[in-house]
Amino acid sequence: MARWVRQISHHTLMGSGRDPLQWLDRDWLSVLPSEEEKCLALFPSVNPMVAQLMLRRAPSLSWLLRATLTELQVLLPEVPHKVI
Repeated sequence: MARWVRQISHHTLMGSGRDPLQWLDRDWLSVLPSEEEKCLALFPSVNPMVAQLMLRRAPSLSWLLRATLTELQVLLPEVPHKVI
């Protein structure tokens, strides 16, 4: 089963048009949540990984909270609309 999930994930990544090396680089992920991450995780559908991705790409937490839907979609194209 795990092999099938891996193969589907690999096929999806390779067909997505994203740079695989950039997508697979997760050095920025942290095990311990920051206060900003905890704040974002209070929103429905925002999990710790999405919260860290948002904080990594945005200038600040306050910018994220003030951003329009369009700005967030441009900043986070891989995050589903329902999460944003």
